[in-house]
Amino acid sequence: MFCGKCGNELPDGAKFCGKCGTSQNVTETAPEVNVSSVQNGKPIYCQRSEYQGEVATPKKKLPLIIGIVAAVIVIIIVIAVIVNSLTKFSIESVKGGSLTYLDEDITIGEAFDNTFHNGKWKYDEDKDKNEYYVFFDGYFYAEDGDEIEAKIGFVYDSDVNKKGEFEVFAVELEDDYGNEADLYNDEDFVGFFNYVFKDEEFEWYWDNYDDYDYYYD
Repeated sequence: MFCGKCGNELPDGAKFCGKCGTSQNVTETAPEVNVSSVQNGKPIYCQRSEYQGEVATPKKKLPLIIGIVAAVIVIIIVIAVIVNSLTKFSIESVKGGSLTYLDEDITIGEAFDNTFHNGKWKYDEDKDKNEYYVFFDGYFYAEDGDEIEAKIGFVYDSDVNKKGEFEVFAVELEDDYGNEADLYNDEDFVGFFNYVFKDEEFEWYWDNYDDYDYYYD
């Protein structure tokens, strides 16, 4: 054993240090320790080997948990991007979708390419009113050979668009002479788009005129 004050080595069970005279108050056998070196006349103690193995080590599970959480977040983001790309209201989504009131395999873009020439698409929005539009402007020929300009407007509707369907809110026709026709009612809409998608004959009335024109392929 060693003196608790000066570190002098003492016989086991000694009650006083023979060097400094300090009482050791030995009541029970002190636990064995290892002496690694002596500095300034005092021993420097180190932990016993059986306790060294109990030193806390970094938690290995924490990086695994962080990795799993990160992977889940990435998956959620990817899913959100995919869903958004499928339901986003844009020119490409309209061209790749279908009309709400027509059950056809052909897409809007394919039907318009087959029916119209010199077609142009345009996207517009009013964020203050949360209103979003896609406009199409193209031409087709009437039965008499007159070139008719068709202006078609699609409006954003989240409930409809998430199904890959799109809704037309206006169709305007105009010929080379400035005659105009606005298609408002369901019958006009169905007739017009039956021509666009199915090549069925369609007739319309020019505004402020009693006569009408018609076309078919």
